[in-house]
Amino acid sequence: MQMTGTAEKPNDFCESWFALYTRHQHERKVARHLELHGFTVLCPTYTEMHQWRDRKKEIVLPVFPGYVFIQGGLERQICVLATPGVHSIVCTGRTPAAIGQHEIEGIRRAVDHAISLEPIPFLLEGERVRVICGPLMGVEGIFQRRKDGARLVISIEILGRSASVEIQSNEIEPIRRPLTSVLSEVAGRAAMLPAPSALLMNGSH
Repeated sequence: MQMTGTAEKPNDFCESWFALYTRHQHERKVARHLELHGFTVLCPTYTEMHQWRDRKKEIVLPVFPGYVFIQGGLERQICVLATPGVHSIVCTGRTPAAIGQHEIEGIRRAVDHAISLEPIPFLLEGERVRVICGPLMGVEGIFQRRKDGARLVISIEILGRSASVEIQSNEIEPIRRPLTSVLSEVAGRAAMLPAPSALLMNGSH
């Protein structure tokens, strides 16, 4: 679900995307209400077949349960928070936390091109890759191999949530990390280890 508002956005902050925390199963209602009030929102969904005792039914569910994304609009923060079903704006401290542009762009482009998204557990580890062709060219994510094929995991880190899209192995390339980044990570892990003297002291008891 996406809509482009007509109001002029004077700066980068107004162009940024933010996450709204919503009541359970109120995501689509919140998105529709905000759209009707001129906000640009994003509420990706997917379909899932549910089995009841006497029948099966295909239902529409949010890819990011409990969240709706909104572009800018925080100058009307009171209106946003007064929307039925909105609990709060996701913040770091007391400041609304902007979603990383590369993260939201991947989700938006998947929605724009009707590429199937589905929620998966948030991943912190895995091969980070970049799409090199097709409608998602330039989008970065984590490569995941499944029995039924490969998928690209796109994460919204601030929410600790992820979604994945189907991808072909020949459509992606690994992202090479700079040596300085690798060395920094190694140094950080080494700093967390106990000093040799502490190990000796612990071993002496």
